[in-house]
Amino acid sequence: MDERMGQYDGNQVPPNGIDFKRGKSQKKLGKRFFVIGNAMAAGYLVLSLPFSIISICWPQAVGLWLLLLIFDTVMVGLTTAAASAAAAIVYLAHTGSKKANWVAICLRFDGFCQHISGAVVVSFVAVVLFMVLVVMSALAMRKH
Repeated sequence: MDERMGQYDGNQVPPNGIDFKRGKSQKKLGKRFFVIGNAMAAGYLVLSLPFSIISICWPQAVGLWLLLLIFDTVMVGLTTAAASAAAAIVYLAHTGSKKANWVAICLRFDGFCQHISGAVVVSFVAVVLFMVLVVMSALAMRKH
C-alpha cells in the first residue's frame, strides 16, 4: 500500500476511491443475510411440519398443499440468495481483490475460512434439498 494512505482518517475517501468502511459494513450485511436467511428457512421448516402432517393425513386439503408448495418455493429462493451472498464474500476472502487493494484474509485466518466455506457448502446442500422438497410436493399434488 501507498504511504499516503496513512494521511487519511476514516471519514475521507482514499486516493484510490475505495471506501473501506463501507466495504466492511457490506460484508457484515452479507453475513447477516446469510445467517438470517438460513434461520428463517429453518424456522419455516419447523413451523410447517404440523401443516405437512395434516396435509398427509387429509389429502383432500389441496389448498394447504398449495400454500406449502408456494412457501417452499419462496424458501428455495431465500436460501439460494443467502448462500450466494455468502459465497461471494467467501470468494473475496479466499482470493482478495487487486482492484480494491484487499488481500486474501484466508492467508491469516485459515480456520475461519474453512468453517465459513463449510457453512456455505452446507447451505447449498440445503438449497438442493429444498428443491427436491418442492418437486416431491408438486408431484404429490399432481397425483391428487
